Amino acid sequence: MKKVLEDAKRLHDESVRRLAGLQSGKVKPSEGYTKEEVIEALKKDIAATNKILDRHGRRDDPKRA
Repeated sequence: MKKVLEDAKRLHDESVRRLAGLQSGKVKPSEGYTKEEVIEALKKDIAATNKILDRHGRRDDPKRA
């Protein structure tokens, strides 16, 4: 379970960085995708990893073991 949480945290952080890059214009979407499509997909990824982290604990949350 520890590995799953580490992977979820890493994917969450990566998605947040990509979303910020897209919104600031520093990152361009891959060919064949619109900026809006990529932003929507990243928001869904962030929400999904948030659910995993909220359900099973976050490493940076002092209330969780």
